[in-house]
Amino acid sequence: MVTKHQLEQGSEEWLKARNGKFTGSNAIKLLKYGKRAQAMAKLQEFKGNYWTKRGHDLEPFAIQTYELVKEVKVETCGFMTNPDYPGCLYSPDGWHDDTLIEVKCFKEEKHLSIKRNNIPAEILAQIHFGLIICELKKANLVLFSDEVDERKGLRILPIKRDKRLEARLKSLMKGE
Repeated sequence: MVTKHQLEQGSEEWLKARNGKFTGSNAIKLLKYGKRAQAMAKLQEFKGNYWTKRGHDLEPFAIQTYELVKEVKVETCGFMTNPDYPGCLYSPDGWHDDTLIEVKCFKEEKHLSIKRNNIPAEILAQIHFGLIICELKKANLVLFSDEVDERKGLRILPIKRDKRLEARLKSLMKGE
């Protein structure tokens, strides 16, 4: 059973909970390095930069806009855990019904360049990691930019489930 933890993302308590765990943000490293111990040794604490701060600042606007367009109410929490994957946790940007929401707020060039068939591997790994932890059925990648006109400022890309990727992630997440 999935547990929702109501901690503020970015808080000291939230950072402490993430320490030593695999998260959606580093799911690509889990895939890249294979063995959990090897991947854990490669994890580095990322403090963020201009783009992560910008994304954090724009995320509430992205979610509000998504809610208006989709006519849904997006739920949020600090992070989720799943007892099947005790060394992992996931901080969802949001979800509604059976759909995970992953928000990205890139600069204009990257925002416009991402298409449904060329989503970067690190984003796909993050989303599939989230689907596994949260036990949700669908996912939408929400691209939001305040640098482009309003017609292109919000882009919603449904993510196709990748059973092979999910099987590989599940195996690694369990330490097999």
